[in-house]
Amino acid sequence: MIAIIVLLFTWPVLATQQSEEAETCSLCHLDLPLEPLQASVHQGLPCMSCHPGAKVVPHERTMNPEACAACHPGARAYWESIHGRAYLQGVPDVPDCAACHGGHHILSTKDPDSPVSSLKLPQTCGRCHENAGISERFGLPSHRYTTYIDSFHGISLRYGNLVAANCTSCHGNHLILAASDKDSSIHPQNLPKTCGQCHPNAGENFTKGKIHVEARPGVSYGVWAVRLFYTGFIGLLGFFFLTHIVLDAIKWLRRRHVY
Repeated sequence: MIAIIVLLFTWPVLATQQSEEAETCSLCHLDLPLEPLQASVHQGLPCMSCHPGAKVVPHERTMNPEACAACHPGARAYWESIHGRAYLQGVPDVPDCAACHGGHHILSTKDPDSPVSSLKLPQTCGRCHENAGISERFGLPSHRYTTYIDSFHGISLRYGNLVAANCTSCHGNHLILAASDKDSSIHPQNLPKTCGQCHPNAGENFTKGKIHVEARPGVSYGVWAVRLFYTGFIGLLGFFFLTHIVLDAIKWLRRRHVY
């Protein structure tokens, strides 16, 4: 309650400060878009809140997870994640806060236009985990987005079931760890608990199946064979059904013509 009261009194001051700083920053950053910032959840925050290193001119890139963690304590778990550790090592192309949440145009996770909303989250993660170059460079499993979106969970999500499991349901959000890490939510010994969040009776046998299944002969021959059979079977069934309708229509026309 106290924080809300303080915010109500300081918001006009912060909004004025943001406007003044934005105008100052735009003197060098000619392509600085102010409209997205005004529509984001950070509306009213001064530029220096997120870019503390910009006090010195010229300056290098000043946006980093440390600035976000100053206001979002939960985001500190990022440093313990596989992404955060790689970031500290200077590994290129490692996602930071802006990579997932956006830069100036940061929206609430409940906003359907947010890149981390339930519907758009798989696409956001897929920007890296569906990228063949990144997968090969870091030795990551490939086709994570397409295998998810073709799964029961992905299809359910596409049809509007927002409670269907998405990337963060299994992997977590900020504290994402490698599957080989014993603290990871997708480590084999932790999978029953992770799956059990939605499937109460999930046991060891429940978690033995593959999650991201690629329907290819060299990867999952059984799934590929069943999918091939049913695709052909349904196609053939549809053909015979259509042929039956056409023949029946021809017969009906002939009878009408005769009589």
